[in-house]
Amino acid sequence: RPDGQEQKQLTLNSATNDAATVTPDGHYIVFISNRAGAFQVWRMQMDGSDPVPLTSGSGKNFPAISPDGKWVLYNTTDDWQLWRISIDGGEPARLSDSYALFPSISPDGKMIACLGRSDSKAVLRILSFADGRPLKTFDLATPTFSSNRIQWTRDGKAVIYGTERDGVTSIFRQ
Repeated sequence: RPDGQEQKQLTLNSATNDAATVTPDGHYIVFISNRAGAFQVWRMQMDGSDPVPLTSGSGKNFPAISPDGKWVLYNTTDDWQLWRISIDGGEPARLSDSYALFPSISPDGKMIACLGRSDSKAVLRILSFADGRPLKTFDLATPTFSSNRIQWTRDGKAVIYGTERDGVTSIFRQ
């Protein structure tokens, strides 16, 4: 409730359940859990019922949902590449062939902002949602990426992220 009363625990197991995100229509919660061993991407109803694993195999992390609610992006934890899978499950498709961490999908669903690497340094990459093709690469404002989140502005014209320099973390807009 708005006043904080009647909170309800949605995951009732001894595993780690984290990185929850909600589909735009409010139908599902997508999250990661290690309840079956390695961290995987799971989907459940808003009331916590009907948990379903969307992925399997080696570890997965950092789920993001497309604005139309049809797709889930995530990272593999063995090589930090970017993958896409239907919200209903099925066969995943690789979107990157290199490091592409913390995916964030633009409001129009056409681009993905993510953390990448170039010449051993962190960069901000903008990829095509359709096929993962790189569209732009930006050097970060400071040498160290310190956030675990990249967020598009509502109008889709910029992304917001945090970086660190000399022990101070600042928020930047690109």
